[in-house]
Amino acid sequence: MTGLAIALASCAAAVAAPAPRVALRDRALQPGEAVLVVVTGQKPGVAPRGAFDRQPLEFFPGASSGTYLALSGIDLDAAVGPAQASVLVTAADGRSSTWTRTVAIKPKRFRVRRVNVAPDFVTPSPAQQRRAQKEAALIKSLFAQLTPRRFFLGDFSSPIPGAVVSRFGERSIFNGVPKAPHSGADLHAREGAPIKAPAGGEVVLARNLYYCGNTVMLDHGWGVHTVYCHLSRIDVREGQTVAAGEVLGLVGHTGRASGPHLHWGLKIGDDRIDPFSLASLDMSPWLR
Repeated sequence: MTGLAIALASCAAAVAAPAPRVALRDRALQPGEAVLVVVTGQKPGVAPRGAFDRQPLEFFPGASSGTYLALSGIDLDAAVGPAQASVLVTAADGRSSTWTRTVAIKPKRFRVRRVNVAPDFVTPSPAQQRRAQKEAALIKSLFAQLTPRRFFLGDFSSPIPGAVVSRFGERSIFNGVPKAPHSGADLHAREGAPIKAPAGGEVVLARNLYYCGNTVMLDHGWGVHTVYCHLSRIDVREGQTVAAGEVLGLVGHTGRASGPHLHWGLKIGDDRIDPFSLASLDMSPWLR
């Protein structure tokens, strides 16, 4: 092959294998928000690698060849200011390159909520403290699990239609005692209202906990977990796989709760995220 022919072949290969494209999708770049990273034009079978704000990205394949997605988040206590996203991508011809972008994490103010509950839930006895600590360690270990399987087929939705009565990130004061920020959203509903899975997942916890009452946790795959607290009844079992819309249990006020409501929490990796920010993301174009 002549030098000219080699050059022409190289040009044709470059045209046939355009560089992969990377896009970020989010509701807002603020603490407590979910971020979707979409890569298209990637070499099939070779998952991208990257990080968002120093947290590793776990990419999973989309519906079309060469499409990969990763869900990340901006933790409730994340520092405001510049944050970097970087993704190592590979074109169809095997050439690799690194895509980078610096984004600005903007500040967000959270309200303060004051709640009155039974005194034992503010100043528990030594035995109750030991129980709560053991349960907290269990929950932490479940959140840390990374399941390399996508259980969700499309977008996430709210588990009940109730109005939000306590928003994600509110600073909590129970019986006058400051506690940790609210790491979920409390939705108002009548006692006994059905709670539906917002997306497909595996039940990794379905039991009574000291602070959370009757609780269900779902592993949706790739580091995404949701939790449902204060149920009056649990209708699923640990190890069960559920589809979007399947009933997990009924609204109640077990555990540290002042009345019937659902506490809906979300973690993406180690980040505490407002579940409604995930529900706001339109992932269906790349998942179906």
